[in-house]
Amino acid sequence: MKHLIGLVALLVFLMGGAERATQAEEILLVTKDRAIEIGNRHLAKMKIDLRDLDVQVDEGSKRWNDFMSILRDSPDGDTKRLFQQYERKLKGRSYWSIFYKPKHVPGRGFKGGGATVLVDSKTGRVLLAIRGE
Repeated sequence: MKHLIGLVALLVFLMGGAERATQAEEILLVTKDRAIEIGNRHLAKMKIDLRDLDVQVDEGSKRWNDFMSILRDSPDGDTKRLFQQYERKLKGRSYWSIFYKPKHVPGRGFKGGGATVLVDSKTGRVLLAIRGE
């Protein structure tokens, strides 16, 4: 009888653990490295030369959220509409924020503009791609 109770307890534990693992996979199916690959491919399609850029993943989207607060708080109507457009696209989604920063050229400053790509962490779909100036 003890063995049967132990077996039932083990099965319940394993089933609950599998359910938690499935929930975790639903939350984040795309790894950071995979999101970078997706972002790189998307920028190449936009004819942006990745050799001129350093990649930075915005862990926790702090930098992206700071950018969005600037758009949100802007007095300019076009900027506010841009904020609303981005907000609608991102609402209820989890995503990787990938920033492509221009490389510094010693003695000459930065080379070109950067870019930002937001990749859905569940589907791998590019949600936004913004070319820097």
